[in-house]
Amino acid sequence: MAGCSQPGTTEGLTHNASPQSFGWGMRLLLSLLLFDMSFRSLSTLLPWRHWAADLEMATMPARLPTRAELADPKCPSAEGVFKALDGLWEFGKPWPGSNERPHVSRPADVGRWAVCWLASRLAFGENVLGFNAEWRMFSPTVARRKWVSRARLVYADGSERLVRGHCDPANLTHYSHWFEEKTLDYELSVKEGGRYENSATGYCNLLRHRFRFSDAGAHLVTIDLFRVRYDLPAPGTDARAWLATQSGPPSTQIYSAFYTFDTETGHGTLRPYPGD
Repeated sequence: MAGCSQPGTTEGLTHNASPQSFGWGMRLLLSLLLFDMSFRSLSTLLPWRHWAADLEMATMPARLPTRAELADPKCPSAEGVFKALDGLWEFGKPWPGSNERPHVSRPADVGRWAVCWLASRLAFGENVLGFNAEWRMFSPTVARRKWVSRARLVYADGSERLVRGHCDPANLTHYSHWFEEKTLDYELSVKEGGRYENSATGYCNLLRHRFRFSDAGAHLVTIDLFRVRYDLPAPGTDARAWLATQSGPPSTQIYSAFYTFDTETGHGTLRPYPGD
């Protein structure tokens, strides 16, 4: 019949075109992702954060002003925003800044600076996009202890409320974490020291809105952040029995407050950290 091909012939059949390769845009994106995952994972083998501190290098750009700062008439809101935008330009420059140049005098210093710059800028991009490619499985050793932060909320009637994060379970031998990665990310970022002051302020601001009143209706006045230490079991010990004794943990592993937040002003005060 007309229009039909006979068996054994290729007449009337269309040949599939060869598979299309990725365009240049997709190739560049995949190359960047593969490089990011490889470099950021392997960078955990190097103490680049300590190198950055020695070089006086900022590992994150300047933050935007908080709501309290925006509401302060003494601090123009536009100026704070512009300073943050200026900080992005300073942060993105691929050469040492004015604070870093005095510490970059030898070839080894240049190499350390390059590793720190690349690792911190990739980390910033990952935080903006919402994923972290720094795989801790490549860390050079295992931890012997863990530190987490807790919050003590003090109300106007003198009552207190203790807030433990998801990273601080009451029973170390019986807990689980499901679909809490983002919550754990910001809770574990609450640490002592000036480098983490922004994280402490943000966390306290969250608690201020979440626990504004006590059960009796009293207003929240101050928030104290303090650290607790958990010692991990040594090789050869009964892990379950050891962790059972660490649940709490013992009072000798609970430290005084390192940060106090005033809920009225929205500002906090860092205190000297007594941890070992």
